[in-house]
Amino acid sequence: MMIKSLNMKILKVWLVLFFVLTYSNKSIATTLIRPIIDVNSNIQTSPIITNYLKLTTALSSDNNKKAAIAAEDLIEAFDTFDNDALDLLEQKEIINILKSATEQARQIKKNVKNIEEQRKYLAALSKDMVDLLQVTGTDRILYLKNCSGYNTSKSGLWLSDTKETRNPYYGSKMLKCGTVIKEI
Repeated sequence: MMIKSLNMKILKVWLVLFFVLTYSNKSIATTLIRPIIDVNSNIQTSPIITNYLKLTTALSSDNNKKAAIAAEDLIEAFDTFDNDALDLLEQKEIINILKSATEQARQIKKNVKNIEEQRKYLAALSKDMVDLLQVTGTDRILYLKNCSGYNTSKSGLWLSDTKETRNPYYGSKMLKCGTVIKEI
């Protein structure tokens, strides 16, 4: 009974705080409410991140077939992302990011016999993933890495869930090439 009473008091405080901040100062209200929305988005990005990491692992292992399978799973994860919890501006941004990321993943799947082409599309996909996570947040610690020697006119960026470098752009040729830029 006491726990129920405590929960009701907490709920009432949140509701009062929400209404006061909503009508008095939008930026503070957004700052306080936003983490609740991020939890929802983080849950939705989990399968996206998992499949993206499977893709980078496959490419770092020079396994073009597993990369194509991971790309297909990634497309399915993109398709199931529900952005209703985000505000309208973020929804529009997410739609554009997911459209681009889905196309990159399709190209990786399509180029199952050409790992170099798969890697080329990974560069654009990785940029989309970083953009996506900047809007939605992440459910785990990730490391943004860069291989400065890969396609210097574009991007040699990728995300990893470990500090250890396993380069998806060169695989066994230069597996340890790359540095951690930042922790996300």
